[in-house]
Amino acid sequence: MDNNQFNAKKVEQLLGMASKKLGVSPNELKNRLQQGDVQHAVPQGKVDMNQFQSIIKDPEKVKQILNTPAAKKLLGQMTEEK
Repeated sequence: MDNNQFNAKKVEQLLGMASKKLGVSPNELKNRLQQGDVQHAVPQGKVDMNQFQSIIKDPEKVKQILNTPAAKKLLGQMTEEK
């Protein structure tokens, strides 16, 4: 399996996990994200979008999140080769 196929499989798994938490179908979530509709990708009441947007616009906050053990594990799983 090449890297693109492997990464696509991991992205699909991640979308599946996220969609279960958010209460939307994986396809719906994927379509919204691909269209750049981040604000409507998550059902209302699930996440404070103002807080989310302030976090993703702050490189230091993003770095802090990416340095958590959970994020490192997830990124490692998504990028590891089989």
